[in-house]
Amino acid sequence: MTNFNDEISYETATPFTSAQEAPTKRTDDLRLRAESDYRALTQLGLHTGETYFPPGTAIQSHAIRRARTAFNALPDAHSALESLADTVEAEDRTDIELKLADSEMTPCPWGGFWIGARGTVVSPTETAMKQLLAKYPGGAAAPSDLQAWWTQVTPHDVKLRTRKLPTSRDGLKADRELYAVVSPAYVNYDLDAVADDLTRVVPTHSRARIRYTGARARIDVILQNPYMLSDGTTAGGVGETHRIVLRCATADNGTGGYKLSLLAERARCINLTLLHSSKSLFRGTHRQSNLRDLVQRAIDEVEPLMASFASTWESGWNTYYTERYSRATLSGADALARIVQSGKFRIPGQGTDGTLARCLEALAEEPGDSKVHVHNAMTRAAHMAPVTSRSVWADDDAEEMASALLYQTVNVLNPLEA
Repeated sequence: MTNFNDEISYETATPFTSAQEAPTKRTDDLRLRAESDYRALTQLGLHTGETYFPPGTAIQSHAIRRARTAFNALPDAHSALESLADTVEAEDRTDIELKLADSEMTPCPWGGFWIGARGTVVSPTETAMKQLLAKYPGGAAAPSDLQAWWTQVTPHDVKLRTRKLPTSRDGLKADRELYAVVSPAYVNYDLDAVADDLTRVVPTHSRARIRYTGARARIDVILQNPYMLSDGTTAGGVGETHRIVLRCATADNGTGGYKLSLLAERARCINLTLLHSSKSLFRGTHRQSNLRDLVQRAIDEVEPLMASFASTWESGWNTYYTERYSRATLSGADALARIVQSGKFRIPGQGTDGTLARCLEALAEEPGDSKVHVHNAMTRAAHMAPVTSRSVWADDDAEEMASALLYQTVNVLNPLEA
């Protein structure tokens, strides 16, 4: 996983001298945009420093295209967060509160522990085992004889965090995985709840980059400048805000608290090298009984900023399907009809007419003509379709087809067949 500052790397800027021709292509619109962005970020305490070229100097078009391509390759923020929540919920997490070194938890001869009267067997992760070893008065070294060591464990009230045994550990003689041993005072604010809270505020056209290791996670909700003028022309100026990122870092295994940060990047140079700044919005621990309320309050405070940049940049990210010969912009309904008739999208078990009917019903729920609206309609239609024995994977297959259409660069569709 790369660092935020290294996610998109461009060639290093070369200073110009008096013997070289300095870039002179500047417009009032670009300069005003750059100055406005600088004031907005500075007022928020995000100090990005000085640009290499004067604010408003035109950014090279190839650098803008590269940045747009990299951003479009990221998953939609709503979809990514929903996927993370689904992943965590599928782990079937269960917490068990008990006292160590009594009959409620005893070591198994082959490793792991019995919970209760030789009932469920849990296999500890490396982190959970270290947390157990911390209860041993002799030190942190792993005991060679678990049975003998267990009689010396200092009695502690603990909360055992367990989940389904991952497929990578299927060969173990265990029913569940023990992934954390924490205090009973530990307050659960797990990643599925975190994802749900972030989903509530992420703006349209935001993307997400998520790293989840099974207990620790870092979530970046990203808004990026499309560098598009009101007339649809691609253009950007030095000094403009390049990206705004809401970053969340947390751990569900007792090895870290909850951190929420705001990061910003401004265009430093004509080749889109960047200036960076960050600001902490919230830091908390899992011993705070009102942890989730505090996080939600911090998210609510930053939501207007995210919404403001999203609104400013929204039109620049809107792309539309066009008719092959006339190049006329197609409505959402017309685009869906052409896509379905051409066979580029189908819902298994629905046929061409059924697929189109479902898509048009879904489009009516969230009307619009952009590619994003068309993609969302196809995805919703797949989830709304009745499930039969022949189409149990309908939503997965259809969503893959819809995503492929969303991220392709060719947006031209053939006329409908007579």
